[in-house]
Amino acid sequence: MKASDFFRSLHNFFDEKRFVVLTISLISALFLIVLFLSKGFTGGSETIWNFNFARFAFTQPQIFFNGLSKPLFTALSSPFTLAGIKGLQIFNIIVGIVAGYFSYLVARELKMKQPILAAILCCFTPIFAYNMFSGYAEILFALATIIITYLYIKDKYYVASIILSFLPLIRFEGIFLIPIYAIFVIYKKQYRSILLMFLGILVYYIIGFFIKHDFLWILNQLPHKGEIGIYGKGSFFQFVKRSPGFFGIPNEIFYVTGLVAGITLFLRDKKELSREFLLVFLPFITYFFVHSFMWWSGIGNSQGSNRYMAAIVPLMAVMSTRGLTLFSLMFEIIFKRNWARTSALYIGIISVIHIPFAVQNYPIHVDSYNKIVEQASDWVKQNGYEKNTVYFMDANFPYKLGKGPFEKPFTSILNIQKPIKEIEKGSIIIYDEKYFPTNKILFDSLIQNHNFKLIKVFEPESNFKFYGRDYRIAIFESIEPDSSILNQNRMVAYGSKDEFKSLVSYDFDRNYFKPDSSFIYLDDKNDTKCLKVDSLREKYLYREFDLSTISFDKPLELYLTLKINYQNNLNQPLLFVTEVNKNNNQTFYKEITLSTTDTTLNAWSSLNYRYKLPDEISFSGTLKLYFLNRSKKGYLIDDYQIGYCYKRQ
Repeated sequence: MKASDFFRSLHNFFDEKRFVVLTISLISALFLIVLFLSKGFTGGSETIWNFNFARFAFTQPQIFFNGLSKPLFTALSSPFTLAGIKGLQIFNIIVGIVAGYFSYLVARELKMKQPILAAILCCFTPIFAYNMFSGYAEILFALATIIITYLYIKDKYYVASIILSFLPLIRFEGIFLIPIYAIFVIYKKQYRSILLMFLGILVYYIIGFFIKHDFLWILNQLPHKGEIGIYGKGSFFQFVKRSPGFFGIPNEIFYVTGLVAGITLFLRDKKELSREFLLVFLPFITYFFVHSFMWWSGIGNSQGSNRYMAAIVPLMAVMSTRGLTLFSLMFEIIFKRNWARTSALYIGIISVIHIPFAVQNYPIHVDSYNKIVEQASDWVKQNGYEKNTVYFMDANFPYKLGKGPFEKPFTSILNIQKPIKEIEKGSIIIYDEKYFPTNKILFDSLIQNHNFKLIKVFEPESNFKFYGRDYRIAIFESIEPDSSILNQNRMVAYGSKDEFKSLVSYDFDRNYFKPDSSFIYLDDKNDTKCLKVDSLREKYLYREFDLSTISFDKPLELYLTLKINYQNNLNQPLLFVTEVNKNNNQTFYKEITLSTTDTTLNAWSSLNYRYKLPDEISFSGTLKLYFLNRSKKGYLIDDYQIGYCYKRQ
């Protein structure tokens, strides 16, 4: 048989139906292989929260009507959680791949060329692929949204409206998409189906009323509904700026190309393109706008998380399909060869598939967060503290200890909203730097509370942040009030009997030195703001202090802590300068070379220094502190703090 005959027969065998089956099968096999090779999961503590809600819903059916539990997601994922975390991940992988398949169906109904591209673009968009290995509800939301779009395109108005009515029970922001789909229904004059858009949530409200005796139980149980900005606020354009990271640059190019082409075609022929505009573009842009607005305003307590955008990836994939085909067509026009178009198409596909594997290390390993939680949980078990009543806010702790979050003696402070001062004596509090501060319980407030004894502090080997704060875990015990416990708490927390006061403390997220405000820089990779030191200035964070206003134990002892990130040269370190001037004469000068043992550029390192000034430095004169960029190279500074010893024991 000739080679040409073989390829022709192969082409004839793989009609569209068989090619779609093969593509979906290969994608499924790839993700399942990655899953079973992975020891970890994505999504952190929220994956555990969702897992625990779904896993224990069978034994505690009221969970199905818990406003915190995303009721429909809990109901559908519950059977899978019987197989553990892997089962929940399998659920999300299946849901994600089905969402990719419906993306293909929508693209085909909209008469796009090579509609199977939509499935590939959907499944391999980085934020979507990443979240398929989590317990997040965004993947199910994405599937429901693309199914609703498909059914409306197929004129299945009643079925689509019923499914739409359940969308807020997956994620509450689904309520904002109901009026968008209603526009299409009104456009098609299918007015009766509008009434069905509220059926699902109404059914849950009614059933919940008989269980909870509260008709508006979903609204009343929304977390932090009365507070604004508990997770902070940010730029209205944050999701736009970060989109190349979570959508992928190739996907962004194809999406923008497809969007521009789609709008142009819509303006030419509104009737032909009305379905695409009203059912694909408008839901996508509405969801994107709502989350941008919530993060900017603080309303709804959006965390500004990239994962939210996974919910609209199938809609984006449909629009990107047109963009990718136009991208490949452009090469055919330029080179006037059919092979150029085919080559560009395959290059585009490979670039999209490549991105999630480039940005995420597969298989998924146990991350620093889960390692420190496991370390703390093992310590609690080894020391027998799990027999006490345990208060927590992060569901990962009872999970690591092999308990359900609703199982005694575990009691979630988040669930019972119990004032911390009323916690019974002998109880254990597992403090974490993510949930406690966002609920206005700070580490230092517990350290300085004579009702609590600090037993142990855990800090990760590799530092990471939540909401701009360095992560740590601390174990406290509730005791009878004892004022003498405060010194012991400070010793356990900070490892010193000496009393220190802060002179300067800038984390650059919430506070910074105003004269240097123009040098504040957003580190997208670590989701934190910092100070950018470059060649524009020699001295940064220059501060002067009158020594007569500082009450210190002689000799004057200073401590300096900071994080530094070398941008372009490790061999020319930044300097920190301490000066003392008296009567216009310099009486002391010291340079600290801020060198790091880490030989990697663009990596954060923590530095700590403690040094004494000469005994003759007294309570008169001026203390000057600043960073000196003598080399004029680039550096990032974060979590800068300097203080002095005012009391020695």
